[in-house]
Amino acid sequence: MSEKQQYTPYQPQEGQGKIKRNHKKEEGDKKPHWMGTIMHKGELIEFGVWENDGQYGKYFTVRVNDPNWKDKQYPKDITPREPRKMAGDVPW
Repeated sequence: MSEKQQYTPYQPQEGQGKIKRNHKKEEGDKKPHWMGTIMHKGELIEFGVWENDGQYGKYFTVRVNDPNWKDKQYPKDITPREPRKMAGDVPW
């Protein structure tokens, strides 16, 4: 690569991102095994992924790294809603 060529930082498209292994992770610490970024609704979101062993095999847990978590009113209400009735629904 010549000195004049410069790479621009990775900027994902909406709904896309990347994930890479965390090479700074050491045995026994609480740092994520993998780190990534994703573009969601025009906002670049960073997250960490941990590999775990469970009763039924390996699984992954994900945690979003958002310093403004409390300011954005998370977590949002995820209570299931009643199914909506359509105009032509028969009541029986």
